[in-house]
Amino acid sequence: DGGGVGTPDTSSTVTLNDLQSLDVTASINFGSVSVGSASTGDHIAAITDTGNTAIDFTVAGGNLGCTILGNIPVGNQEYGLNPFSYTSGTDLTASPVAVNANLPKPTASTPVVTDDTYWQVGVPDGVSGVCSGSTSFVATAAI
Repeated sequence: DGGGVGTPDTSSTVTLNDLQSLDVTASINFGSVSVGSASTGDHIAAITDTGNTAIDFTVAGGNLGCTILGNIPVGNQEYGLNPFSYTSGTDLTASPVAVNANLPKPTASTPVVTDDTYWQVGVPDGVSGVCSGSTSFVATAAI
């Protein structure tokens, strides 16, 4: 029989839809920060482009609730695309803010396309305990 013999059909067109997707470091640990002071050093959340297009992203968050007393306001968390000292970063807000990270389109599974975001926090008076909260990162098409 002639099964499997012949010329393949190369006239078909395949369309791959754009997918903006990302993965983020699971947590940002600021370590032990005294009341009335700010974190120091680099606290990094790595952003990995897991889609098939170049991406930017939006970021938003909320207050950090503390286990014993009070909370750290959302605006006391700051971020940037480069290392910085507290008060020199961009204040986190509850509403999504566009970040022009311009992570390139992945072209292979390795190496992965990753960029670091840097974070600092200022701890106000009136809080005590371990403070935690969540931050939302959403992939968007690169501008």
